Amino acid sequence: MLYLTFHHILNLLFSNILFYFVAKWFSIKDMKRTKLLITAILAIALTYSCKESAEDEYSIKNLDLAIENRSEYFSRHKHEMDSIKAQLQVCKDEKESWRICKKLHQCYTTFSIDSAAHYATKMEEIASSTSDKELEFLSKIARITILHAQFEYGEGRKIFGQLDTTGISISSLAEYWALGTRLYRDIIKYQDCSGDEKKDYSAKLSDLRKDMRQRGFFIS
Repeated sequence: MLYLTFHHILNLLFSNILFYFVAKWFSIKDMKRTKLLITAILAIALTYSCKESAEDEYSIKNLDLAIENRSEYFSRHKHEMDSIKAQLQVCKDEKESWRICKKLHQCYTTFSIDSAAHYATKMEEIASSTSDKELEFLSKIARITILHAQFEYGEGRKIFGQLDTTGISISSLAEYWALGTRLYRDIIKYQDCSGDEKKDYSAKLSDLRKDMRQRGFFIS
């Protein structure tokens, strides 16, 4: 199907204006050459518009396909979650239970934020009972992830600022750096802050990136 969007119409309008000035530029005796030039430019403009129309149509078809397969995706996702939950129900080891809850939290983060928050809470409860600093650290990371997804930047920043990275493994620090980068970048971009606050958040973001580079990590 070929259709012209508002963007394409503007392109054609611009081309017509260009054609007018080209025609004025050439003398009447050169009108044949002018017509050839106009025809060539028009062909290029139409080719560009048709190409964009085809790309738009391709994107729409992909979107339609995704909508059609939505129920199948939900069913497959639910089956996967049920399988992981079954593992959690029979698990007797606290640290393994924590790892399963983390997996559920991660799976639900882009599917159901309420369910993701539920498993973030379970992670915090298990970590507290084990007194494992690494698990407690990562559980707070999970909590901040939920707050970030809910646009609760202030509370997320408060908890993030209280995190103690002493003795934390590099793999856990990688999660810390990644989350901190997203958090401060989004605060600067989306939150209504004063100029001084933005400078402070930018400085914190720079400090995070400096720390990452010093340890051989970089997250754009």
